[in-house]
Amino acid sequence: MLHPGHGSYSKTISLIIVISLILGLVALCSVLGIEYFTTVTKVQKQQDDGETYSFSSSSNPNKNYMPADGYPRLLITSPCSGSSITIRFSKKILEAHGYSVFVGDEPGVPSRNHFYAAAKANLELKLDREPTPREIVVESFKLYNAKAFSKNKILLIKINHVWGETGKELTEMGAKFAYAHRSNILDRAICVVRDCFQKEKFGHQVYANGTVSDSCFGRRKSHDKIQAYIDDVDALVDYMTRRQSDDERRIRNYKTYIVPPAEIQSYEDLFHFEYTKSQVVFEQSVKAWCKLLGNFITVDEGIVREVLRSYQDSLPPLPPHSELVYNYNHVWQTIQDNYSSWMPYIRQEGES
Repeated sequence: MLHPGHGSYSKTISLIIVISLILGLVALCSVLGIEYFTTVTKVQKQQDDGETYSFSSSSNPNKNYMPADGYPRLLITSPCSGSSITIRFSKKILEAHGYSVFVGDEPGVPSRNHFYAAAKANLELKLDREPTPREIVVESFKLYNAKAFSKNKILLIKINHVWGETGKELTEMGAKFAYAHRSNILDRAICVVRDCFQKEKFGHQVYANGTVSDSCFGRRKSHDKIQAYIDDVDALVDYMTRRQSDDERRIRNYKTYIVPPAEIQSYEDLFHFEYTKSQVVFEQSVKAWCKLLGNFITVDEGIVREVLRSYQDSLPPLPPHSELVYNYNHVWQTIQDNYSSWMPYIRQEGES
């Protein structure tokens, strides 16, 4: 027969054993130098226009970061050029170097600029007149940067254009610049159609069955397959020709902001390592990242290599353009017949 209270006694003993085990594990982690209370999530997603999201983030409240230097870091890039994922990997690499990073939204886009109203109000008081959009952008940068610095973080932000006076004022703030662009203009054109970013319309969104879609930018979070239907191939080629000229002009104009050892880099070179086991390609991507961020910090190539390693060969090959363009055969034939110089930009099955 069990002694009265035996069940309670057993539970107490069990609880003591569990607590002892937990305390022992915590002590062991401390001895080994393991940082606990860390959450790690890994998300791998491939946008089927070739823009990837493959990012592992760690949240650790106990990590000691270096003091913020107060200088904003600006990534100059264009829409549909892989800007979001480039910012994410840049943040990861900067944090691996010991910096705490505050990622701001685009000051040049009022709907995404959290400090737009405050910047405008500040300037109206200072200037006693209506501030210009350029002045509001610069003031927003100052507010973003002050917010980051107050939290001992460095500001990392993307921007599409750097106008003359804006560039001068940002430089006076100590801003450091990087520039990334997308070399495959056809990928950009298809992305522009599927995200509804077109100013001049040469195509529209459709579902895989040809039905018109209106999901626009929301298609990036949709489970439906959204393709581009090219209404006018001549207009498509005209768009790509103008974008190519614009890229060349931007590179010439913005090169003055990219201080050596930093160099302008392409999205394709930065992320090629995600699609292959090739060690040669991996090392090329490591070099590309070191050059991209060379003006942001003193880059440690070993740290960059360590950050990128877990993402090597983590994604399937980029989809051929036949999967992204609903009327691909017509587009392919027209380009082959009339615009053969653009044929190398068409991605076939198995190419990356």
